[in-house]
Amino acid sequence: KFLAVALASIGMRVFLPEGTYFVMVDHSAVSARLGLTDDVAFCRYLTQAVRVAAIPPSVFYSVPSRGFSLARFAFCKKQTTLDEAVTRLGVLRV
Repeated sequence: KFLAVALASIGMRVFLPEGTYFVMVDHSAVSARLGLTDDVAFCRYLTQAVRVAAIPPSVFYSVPSRGFSLARFAFCKKQTTLDEAVTRLGVLRV
């Protein structure tokens, strides 16, 4: 729940998992502030500018546009890794 709480505090809508190592978020509010148009652009920005990886889920949808506002974060990491990711993600907070 640690990562989910951090992502929510940044302004993302969090969908809590019920049996997976991934938390899904709606990043549209954050992306709008950054001028990013979809999940691939958002995840690319995170990787390049924030140095945190997320998975763009639109490739998993039969209608890719249904996943454009979403991103998937893995939380099956060491706590120190999650702590560092949350610190880095803090730059997205308004």
